[in-house]
Amino acid sequence: MPDVFPMLTAIPYLVGLALIAWFISLKTMNAAVVDAFWPLFLSTATLIYVLEAPQITPAAWLVLALVGLWATRLFVHVTTRSWGEPEDQRYAEIRARWGSKFALKSLLGIFGLQAALAWLISSSLFVAISPTPNLTPVHLVAASIWLFGLMFETVADIQLRRFKASNTPDAVLDTGLWRYCRHPNYFGECCVWWSAYLLALPSGGWWTLLSPLLLTYCILHFSGIRRMETGITQRRPDYARYIRRTSAFLPLPPRG
Repeated sequence: MPDVFPMLTAIPYLVGLALIAWFISLKTMNAAVVDAFWPLFLSTATLIYVLEAPQITPAAWLVLALVGLWATRLFVHVTTRSWGEPEDQRYAEIRARWGSKFALKSLLGIFGLQAALAWLISSSLFVAISPTPNLTPVHLVAASIWLFGLMFETVADIQLRRFKASNTPDAVLDTGLWRYCRHPNYFGECCVWWSAYLLALPSGGWWTLLSPLLLTYCILHFSGIRRMETGITQRRPDYARYIRRTSAFLPLPPRG
């Protein structure tokens, strides 16, 4: 196991980003700004690890390039999607539940939590950046999976944005990638972070398995699919039929 002490150097930067995001949320009364900071947390941690590395290897450059592509894409997508829009329903519900204590509780419960999760998930990237002699076939396979996942979620987001622009809010998208799973964007995201784990394996990063497991758990049960679909059949009656026919996460042929 490599020396993990250099990972600690990223913590002050992530805390600083969390504070900036929190102040913006207080100014705009919109905690959804944290979604735009998620790629900034991870790309900043990656950059710090590269700068702190004793040697910048081809593997480090590969990781930096892949994270840069992912972070740029996600930041632009989230920012343009939410610009001028009201607070996302997920955060609005939390705001209503926490009431007058929301401002203070959100500092740790939303912004601090996101920064902490990003730091933990970045462990695979940290190990992948550790010096290795050369790029291996595992690096190339992992990079291919990363790019596949990135393309998959990009196409899914484009299809969803176009659908929303030309349909009523209660309509259900069940064509394109959305025909095969209800959350293709989340599936693509998981592909990215499991490939990050593969990138760490040539440097002895087997112990960073918590990174993709944590990200997958959050997507499936915490902040992703489960929360996204809570109450959705009341807002979109046809969604119940969509659930019966369509896999939630893994792309599969429709049932029936």
